[in-house]
Amino acid sequence: VERGYGLITADVREVVGVGRERTRRLLRQLGDCGLGGVLMVGQVGQPILGIPVQQHTFGIALVAGINPPVAAYEAGVPAEFACSEGLVDYSLLKPIEELAPTSQGEDDGVGGVLVAAERAGVWAG
Repeated sequence: VERGYGLITADVREVVGVGRERTRRLLRQLGDCGLGGVLMVGQVGQPILGIPVQQHTFGIALVAGINPPVAAYEAGVPAEFACSEGLVDYSLLKPIEELAPTSQGEDDGVGGVLVAAERAGVWAG
């Protein structure tokens, strides 16, 4: 984050090609609701980010959910990765800025959002 480059985890999902335009509309509506993370929507039958898709489908590249610990790992903080899943009612979600505001000029040697998130009890490395 500090240098403007690094690694993020991503996932590619395949969708039936005839649904491409409807999918793009739905993704725009999700973005309007504050749900983003779409990196790219591919073309039918064409690879997306080097990942092949079936001839009658297209790919959607999405930011995956373990990026905060990956950022900590890149900063030299030992981290263990475990995948989990679950559903949460959308009305219970809050913007990350409310849960973990960035540090204001404070340098803890790790990074503002990660430190703030840990202090807020949102993320513990």
